[in-house]
Amino acid sequence: MKELEQRTANCGKLRIEHVYLMLDNIELEMDRLGSLSDSVRARSEAQEFQRKCEVLKTENDQLLQQSLEKDRRIEELQSTVSRFAGQKERHQGAEKVSQVQPQESIDMSEGLERATSAERLE
Repeated sequence: MKELEQRTANCGKLRIEHVYLMLDNIELEMDRLGSLSDSVRARSEAQEFQRKCEVLKTENDQLLQQSLEKDRRIEELQSTVSRFAGQKERHQGAEKVSQVQPQESIDMSEGLERATSAERLE
């Protein structure tokens, strides 16, 4: 009978150990699933960051293109301003010449009139 009691006790101990091992197995499985969940979450976050990175690259490319277009427009405007400044200088020079020429014509006319008057007086 003692042997039967001892086997029953050993069987009970083995069942208790089996339950503890099952609990340990459940904990390990939960940890694995947690790690798996973390991995899925990390992968999802990485994909979201990748998408945001692509959006930012696209925006950067657009801003760069706009900047290049603005730089080209500024160069065109500076060229136009330089051309207009050159035209202004030429027109101002021509205007000064045209103002001097009438005065020279008036002086020449007065000189001719005096010469003509002097000839008449003679």
